[in-house]
Amino acid sequence: MSFLAPPPGEEGLELAGLLVMPARLIYMRSMVRRSVVLVADRSRLAANLFRLLISPMGAALIARRSLRDAIAGLRRGMRVDLMIVSTNSMGPRPEESLPALGLEAAARVRKIFLCTDSRSDRALAKSLGELQNSRIMSRPFEPAKLAGVIQGVIGGAGSDA
Repeated sequence: MSFLAPPPGEEGLELAGLLVMPARLIYMRSMVRRSVVLVADRSRLAANLFRLLISPMGAALIARRSLRDAIAGLRRGMRVDLMIVSTNSMGPRPEESLPALGLEAAARVRKIFLCTDSRSDRALAKSLGELQNSRIMSRPFEPAKLAGVIQGVIGGAGSDA
């Protein structure tokens, strides 16, 4: 069986569940690893915005409406390359979420925390910024800027087969 390699510069050509790469290697679609981004935000509108930002990057998006649900998925072994957490998903006492974010399942995941400029979020942002693999961004955010940060974080995460 032979396959034609895609034209130079093309990422790959999918044929009947197989992915033909420019280097003339053939992978089953299930062997190509996509980056996975887990978003914790109460707003469904925000989840849709993240889907629009992330889909051109070829990453999969998992949306949860609370940080508690997101952490539960990580504890069950969900494989995630990046977690984006809005402080609105942390419940009425967000400081109580800090120990769960320090657990091994969450500590190894790269995280972007979206914080407002309120006094309570500024104090929380300081603690969140001290967590392993974390970055703080202000909310509301500029979509193009956040997309650039996300691309920088997951850029190489989904490229290995």
